[in-house]
Amino acid sequence: MDLVVAIFIIDQFRLKIPQNRVRRCLRSILGWVLKNETAFDQPFTLMMDLHRLATNPFVQPRLSLNRLVAFSHDHLARLTANNPGGLFAARIAATEAALAQVAGSAAADETKLALRKARKQAKRQFRAALPGGIGKIYGALLAQFGAKSVELKECFPAGRNVFLKCRDAVLAEELAALGNGLADFQKQLGATPAAQAAALLAGWQAVFDPSETATGNKVAAMMDKRAARAALQLELFKNLLTIVMNYPASRSW
Repeated sequence: MDLVVAIFIIDQFRLKIPQNRVRRCLRSILGWVLKNETAFDQPFTLMMDLHRLATNPFVQPRLSLNRLVAFSHDHLARLTANNPGGLFAARIAATEAALAQVAGSAAADETKLALRKARKQAKRQFRAALPGGIGKIYGALLAQFGAKSVELKECFPAGRNVFLKCRDAVLAEELAALGNGLADFQKQLGATPAAQAAALLAGWQAVFDPSETATGNKVAAMMDKRAARAALQLELFKNLLTIVMNYPASRSW
């Protein structure tokens, strides 16, 4: 602060600046210094940010798995060809294991994806054919008891649309309730409507349960695939660090 005052005093006599202007300028500087006094407690340093050097270059959103695998194969071939005295033997083995894990997880993911698509298609086909089966049961009740009968209301309390609009998770409950209602009027209707409802419930469970299992398996396969990719990215980064450590001044790698 003494240096700033001295500079202003010198400038005042040299440039003949009015004293009131010097005082106002000094007050402004002093106020700024008091507000930012903590900034002067820290030493001014100029240092390179080393965090970017520790960032894995193989972890990038735009780097697809196919490109990563293609690079890994080329990299392994070059690393094997330039391995004096088995210097990179451990790194080659670790990278080959990670690459094999990626290949296995990718194959499993594709297999489970195909199975999931097939299960989902079977479920969609069942729901598309469901209105026809429900219509037959509804028609039998309508013919036997009439449109405004208590019996029809007991079996279809929410109408037929509930079977078309409800979620997959509750469709089994709706079909089970329909079967229970039909059981009370089996003497008047015969065994056919109840059997039809039981067949619909069994058919839905046959396609719904495998579909949900396939979805869970697909999610697990995707997680395994992501884990295998992360492991490969880490091994490639370790390879890079190992090469730099052994050839720090080389630009050929």
